[in-house]
Amino acid sequence: MRREVDLSLPAAAVSLEQSLERLVGAIETAGRELRRARIEYELVMQAARQAERELGTSSAFACLTSQERRIALLAMAGSTDAAAAAATHLSIHTVKTHMKSVLRKLGLHSRWQLAQLVADTSANDLRAAVATFRPPSDGQRTSVIAG
Repeated sequence: MRREVDLSLPAAAVSLEQSLERLVGAIETAGRELRRARIEYELVMQAARQAERELGTSSAFACLTSQERRIALLAMAGSTDAAAAAATHLSIHTVKTHMKSVLRKLGLHSRWQLAQLVADTSANDLRAAVATFRPPSDGQRTSVIAG
């Protein structure tokens, strides 16, 4: 009598295969999201550098160091202290110290007042650059030339 051999995979192996496929899909999705976030970050930083160069010549901001101007622009763009710290590779404590210094040197009491001051100067270029940003639809990384 001839016996047939069952070549199907056990249930545990099928479940493992499906789990691995879901994991690969999740990793690919995370990679696309990370690339998109990196592009957005690079564009905001490029716009911030441009605005920083322009603000550096403004008499109101001439008293600030370049790092203080960078922190002020990130704060004006809505970055938290933690986000500004990550973007500038500084500790949160250092960012907070820079913010206190910026506010003191400019005679301000809040980030809102700082945003108003920046809006009244030449920071409109930063707002325009961020407003016109459109991420690439194909998920490909776009090269951004630093200013």
